[in-house]
Amino acid sequence: MRIEPAGHRVIVKPDPLEEVSAGGIVLAHGEDKKRKEQAQHTGILVAIGPNAWKAYDEGIPWAQLGERVYFAKYGGFLIEEDGVQYRLLNDEDITAIIREEAA
Repeated sequence: MRIEPAGHRVIVKPDPLEEVSAGGIVLAHGEDKKRKEQAQHTGILVAIGPNAWKAYDEGIPWAQLGERVYFAKYGGFLIEEDGVQYRLLNDEDITAIIREEAA
C-alpha cells in the first residue's frame, strides 16, 4: 500500500457490502451509492499511523494490523488505491476487535 496514515489515523479495508437484505431481498446495484459507502462498519485494519493511540493509556495499540475490527459507522472518509476502497479513520473510531471463537 502506497498510502500511509499520518499522525493518529488508521486505514481499514471495509468488508464488502451485502447485496441481499436480511429478509432475502436482492438489493438494486444502482441504490444510493453514498448511503452504501457510509454503511460500512466492519473491516480489516491495514495501516496504523505513527501516533495512533499515543494519547490513550500507555499508547499501546487497541488493534493490530490484519485484525478484523468494528469502526464508527460514519467515521473517517473513503480513499481509493488501485481500485480498492479503504476508510481513513481517527484511531478512536476503532470501537472493537472481532475475535474468532475458539472451537
